Amino acid sequence: MYIVFDIGGTHIRVASSPDCVSLSEPLVEETPADFNEGVRILKKLMTASASGEPIKAAAGGIAGIMSPLDKMLFYSPNLRQWEGNSLRKALIDGSYDVYVENDAALAALGEATSGAGRGGKIVAYYTVSTGIGGARIVDGRIDKRTVGFEPGKQIINNGNLQSVEQFVSGRNIEERYGTKAAGIVNTPLWKKVAEDLAIAAFNSVTHWSPDTFVFGGPLILKKPGIDLSDVESALNNFMKIFPVKPVIKKAELGDKSGLYGAMQYLTQSHF
Repeated sequence: MYIVFDIGGTHIRVASSPDCVSLSEPLVEETPADFNEGVRILKKLMTASASGEPIKAAAGGIAGIMSPLDKMLFYSPNLRQWEGNSLRKALIDGSYDVYVENDAALAALGEATSGAGRGGKIVAYYTVSTGIGGARIVDGRIDKRTVGFEPGKQIINNGNLQSVEQFVSGRNIEERYGTKAAGIVNTPLWKKVAEDLAIAAFNSVTHWSPDTFVFGGPLILKKPGIDLSDVESALNNFMKIFPVKPVIKKAELGDKSGLYGAMQYLTQSHF
């Protein structure tokens, strides 16, 4: 049995596949603050998802920036007690291979190969959640990079070096308005957030030159939240320098995008 997992700041999701084509219904638990407790929960879910079958290989994503060689978690604002640890090393027991990637990169891969980005040659992906993550997928593979993609950290206000996450992400919306994003029904506010997101997306278009741009994450997929048509409208206003604009799409795989991406990544890395 092959195992795929997705570790975010809020939830751990684990699923299995006998053939790296079909995917079981995920098992879900809250992500603990402590790394060792997180590893314990992840191993428990992996064993349960395997349903008594031997695990042949596992792959999954974790929220944060990892060192390129040993996959040590270098920086993760939502998993601070996980920093300085290598999830891959913690999971390897000698009986099967483990592959670990950034969670947003795997979600991008999932949407590009099994979701809204199918058919695209160069797919840009943003997930808008507690923070903002994303990646570029070229010909069905995560694009080459030295460390990783962190589009949420791009600076869009030079006056005080504010990143797009400080305007758009769920965490910062809650900090600014004193309530969770899900409780905000102010349409003009969401329109302004959409325009700020479009600025960041335009920057990524100038750097990545995608033919397709997929937007996912709860602030895009759930209501109240960001109206993707507002993002597209604002983005089109910035796109006058290009003869061709990327196709804008809403993610299709929901919470499973990272799991589908992990399954594709396992296929590319293991076989």
